[in-house]
Amino acid sequence: MKSGKEDWIKEGLRILYELGPESLVIEELCKGLSRTKGSFYHHFSGREDYCSQLLNYWKNKNTLEVIRISSKKNSSDNALARLTVLTRNLESNPERAIRAWSFRDPIAAKVQKEVDEWRIDYLKKLLSETYSEKIAELKAKVIHSVFLSYTLAFSSISKKDLVKIYEDIVPETYPNTSKKR
Repeated sequence: MKSGKEDWIKEGLRILYELGPESLVIEELCKGLSRTKGSFYHHFSGREDYCSQLLNYWKNKNTLEVIRISSKKNSSDNALARLTVLTRNLESNPERAIRAWSFRDPIAAKVQKEVDEWRIDYLKKLLSETYSEKIAELKAKVIHSVFLSYTLAFSSISKKDLVKIYEDIVPETYPNTSKKR
């Protein structure tokens, strides 16, 4: 069985979540995929390159791709509603693993901070069509905080309850809700 680059990245995310960043070593990756070091070096020049690509994968998959897909809608309201659907369906483990890693690793911390800024800026952009810049920024930070709380600590909250929380923060985005208030 051949292991592609994405298999190596996903294995690294699993290791980060289950075993922690200290276990993110080439030997552990090879063991998890039943591959050789030669297979690893076919895709990556070393651990530093691998970690960089893992962080970029997470950034692209959990932020940039989500923003790209949600922005395909016609209006900011639709984009925000679509963003809600996309983010509530993201797997929580990579988010948890990267954030835990960022406490120990300055490069992971830099990428995590960059991702948070992109997410908040995108939310602010969407919300600024309805709210003043100051209120849009505040609501963007609250929405992002709710997302992080849901992802990191309260994954027992149902997806339905998460949507209700978002509806309370930005009711105008959910046409069926604003009529009920």
